[in-house]
Amino acid sequence: MSRRAFYRLTAVLSALGYAWAAWSCLHPGGGSPCLFRGLTGLPCPACGAGRSLRALLLQGDAVQAFLINPLGIVLAVLMTVVPVWLLLDAVRGRSTLYAFFNRVDQTLRRRAAFIAFAGLVLANWCWNLFKGI
Repeated sequence: MSRRAFYRLTAVLSALGYAWAAWSCLHPGGGSPCLFRGLTGLPCPACGAGRSLRALLLQGDAVQAFLINPLGIVLAVLMTVVPVWLLLDAVRGRSTLYAFFNRVDQTLRRRAAFIAFAGLVLANWCWNLFKGI
């Protein structure tokens, strides 16, 4: 992926993430539609991330957010760091976020790193299944 395409995609995804978070906070009972759950009846690894994010942002309850879905905390960190990083790169005329993305991509191409990452996603999915989200 080109640097320009990466920055455009990251900016669009950041904006969509904030729109989703705003909608989720304004409609706490509505939940977010999950295509995987709609097709299988089972929660996906990300199911509950909206509720987790709401617990963290609206109630300041990190423990509850973690118990609902640890990905909510990861999302909160990404939604804080990535837009700031995008802005800093734009102002400074640098590509540090793109370089970081490429390093992460190269790391996940290694079998051991990919298996570790997939194991974390699987563990989170098992957590969601165990809780019966």
